[in-house]
Amino acid sequence: MKRISGIKAVSFDADGTLWDFDKVMRHSLGHALLELESVDAEAASLLDVEKMIAIRKATFEEMKGRATNLEEIRLEAFRRSLRHAGRPDDALASRLNEIYLKHRYEDIEIFDDVCPTLSALRQKYAVGLISNGNTLPERCGLDGVFQFVVFSQDH
Repeated sequence: MKRISGIKAVSFDADGTLWDFDKVMRHSLGHALLELESVDAEAASLLDVEKMIAIRKATFEEMKGRATNLEEIRLEAFRRSLRHAGRPDDALASRLNEIYLKHRYEDIEIFDDVCPTLSALRQKYAVGLISNGNTLPERCGLDGVFQFVVFSQDH
């Protein structure tokens, strides 16, 4: 690979660029719903992935400018989802959030061309991650790949 004159670094977004965020988010919400069903099938029957996504979007809009940490916003969305289902329970919301985050990070499927591309680029350029998301590279199998990582929630 020949280095392009003047370019010293190449940066990537994460969600939607290196992996299918929508897929892993829906998968992770499904696991959270299964947990809710095991605890309260009636409450779970009042929710589905689409409803939980809508609640999270509304939560994000309402908290915009007040909260920047996406994990805090997700936790509040689980609280609101449980209230919507008639089962307000902060401890359960925390548990659902833990399950969601576990699968959200551990079950990411990096696109097939990502690792070979990053490896080739690292030979000539500093490679970085700049994202409005919150997935640390070490959470998804990309530990040590990036020379710099910047998340909007941190700045």
